[in-house]
Amino acid sequence: MLNMKRIVLVLLVFILTGPVWAQVYPVVIDSSYNLPLKERLDYKIYYKLSVLWVYGAYATLTTDTMIYEGRLAYRFNVDAFTRKKYRWVYDLEDHYTSITSMDSFLPLKFEEHNIEQKINYDYVYYFDWKNRIVEMILEQTGKPVRLIKMELPDFVTDSYSAVNYLRMWDYEKYSPGDTIEFMTMLDGNLFRQQIVYLGKDKLRDTEGNSMPAFMLKALIRNSSFFSHKNGIIIWIADNRERWILKADANIKVGRIIVFLETPGMATFNVH
Repeated sequence: MLNMKRIVLVLLVFILTGPVWAQVYPVVIDSSYNLPLKERLDYKIYYKLSVLWVYGAYATLTTDTMIYEGRLAYRFNVDAFTRKKYRWVYDLEDHYTSITSMDSFLPLKFEEHNIEQKINYDYVYYFDWKNRIVEMILEQTGKPVRLIKMELPDFVTDSYSAVNYLRMWDYEKYSPGDTIEFMTMLDGNLFRQQIVYLGKDKLRDTEGNSMPAFMLKALIRNSSFFSHKNGIIIWIADNRERWILKADANIKVGRIIVFLETPGMATFNVH
């Protein structure tokens, strides 16, 4: 069935390596958009093979705020599950929490607690920006605990704050083909992420309403799961909400599509 860790984080976050396209923009926090202080977004996850559609999993993304070690911070959460009717094929539940500074958007703490096919994955990252290090505790059922300490670059996201970081960019200043890159942490490793801006588009819902969106593309290299040819396409709402509306990826067999159950609108067409 579907590996939720790959779907929710890879499809929405884009774990990337590969060549740079067109003009490359460095790390930026340049947006006039402010993330909401409180939010809930619900997503459906489909697998498509030819004319067959399988609604296999769902995810809820929430945002609120807190004080963490004296700093005002966002708290981003993801909770994702296989639908009950498909748990006999692949049973999992995934939970992610990212505590991210509101003033600098630097991650302060990241937690990942997943159960996949009765295997527990428990990862915790502690970011020490004064000393520019991150300390990671990585636990997995049946394997020794890994303790990793790594130096940090000037700016990095954790694997889920990156999702909200995409929402903060000022896409009006980019031209189709421009590439934006930054660094992120995943599974105890530091990755370079590259996002290609494709331009503007419109998505239509099942009632015929349309919503303007910015289109992005991520190329995937060295993956046994995703197709290298077409990469991943993502749509971010071109409005003050900046919702991530849809992500569409070709995999080795079929496609995976994640789409938002948009507040105040009908369900988007999944085509």
